[in-house]
Amino acid sequence: MENKDIQIIDSTMKSMELILAEAKVTNEEELGEISNKIKQVRDAKKKLQELKEAFVGPAKQIIEEAKGRYDDKIKFCDTVARQLDEVAKTYMLAQENIRIQKEAEIAKKLEEGKIKTETAVKRMEKLPDAPKTINTGASKLQMKKRKVAEIVDVSKIPDEFWEVNEVRVRQEAMIREKNGLPQIPGVIIKEVVDMSH
Repeated sequence: MENKDIQIIDSTMKSMELILAEAKVTNEEELGEISNKIKQVRDAKKKLQELKEAFVGPAKQIIEEAKGRYDDKIKFCDTVARQLDEVAKTYMLAQENIRIQKEAEIAKKLEEGKIKTETAVKRMEKLPDAPKTINTGASKLQMKKRKVAEIVDVSKIPDEFWEVNEVRVRQEAMIREKNGLPQIPGVIIKEVVDMSH
């Protein structure tokens, strides 16, 4: 950014502060002055936006070019990594299930009295552990289990957990108002005052 641009910005900010400090309306002449000052402020904002765009425009172009060149490739890497995670997880869970099945078989034989407690303990101790961590030195892969909440029946969820889609409600309320239809319960239409320039 050039010194000239910095001076324009500093000067603009000082004039905005002065305009705001002197703002008062007690008659129509002062109302006209305020209208002119609002236009000055909007023009100053437009100039600042132009300066900003001239400053950041080239950077935006570089960013867009980089996104176009790399984003799809980065997403593909994520997809491949997720798929490889699934392959590893499938194997690790299968090994864990084999161990669980063998433990259940030993426990069943113990319950049926086919083997002694000491024999059952020895057999369980000999079972290989299912892999939960693989460390190759170059990489480490670890399977962790965590609990997650899953919604299985939306109709049973209490009202306290539902959020109102305010945008949709406002749009529908205005359509009903425009067409003279009964209003949505809990919604009123009121008139607010905005200034147009």
